[in-house]
Amino acid sequence: MDGALVEVPVFRKVISIGFVAVLIAAGLCGCSRASAAPKVPYVPPEYFDCTEVTPKILSDAYFSRYANASLAATQFDGLYFVFKNLVVNDLMLKTVAQGYILADSLIECDCTNISLVKQFKSGGKIDIVGKNKGLTMGVPGGLTLVDCIILPAGTVELPAPGGGVQVPTY
Repeated sequence: MDGALVEVPVFRKVISIGFVAVLIAAGLCGCSRASAAPKVPYVPPEYFDCTEVTPKILSDAYFSRYANASLAATQFDGLYFVFKNLVVNDLMLKTVAQGYILADSLIECDCTNISLVKQFKSGGKIDIVGKNKGLTMGVPGGLTLVDCIILPAGTVELPAPGGGVQVPTY
């Protein structure tokens, strides 16, 4: 048998070619589905120890009738907060060109991935997580979150289980 060719039965060749064709077709279908999923931006580890609040609750901690802005600043400045399921509105989309969005028209969020907002239309939902900088200079009643990351709503579990137990109240 040295140097002799071994003949493969025709039946095996047909099965092999058919199997390869099925694998290629499955791979092509799988790739097209994977690209349709939204790309989730990187979220640094320290952001997972955030506190879930609404923009109104955080704003009230500083500015409600019985609140003390100085006390709120010592308690909440520098902490990470997440606003979940915010509805994208026209005001948010208008401020994108300046590099920030307004969360519920109350809190300026300076975003690291501002271009992601452009992918949403008015009525879409997003989550915003960022570090509370505190009072916005020159804007009465304004708060700012910095280094914010915009996420498609519900794509990342924030806060991480066991984190985010301090809730701002006045």
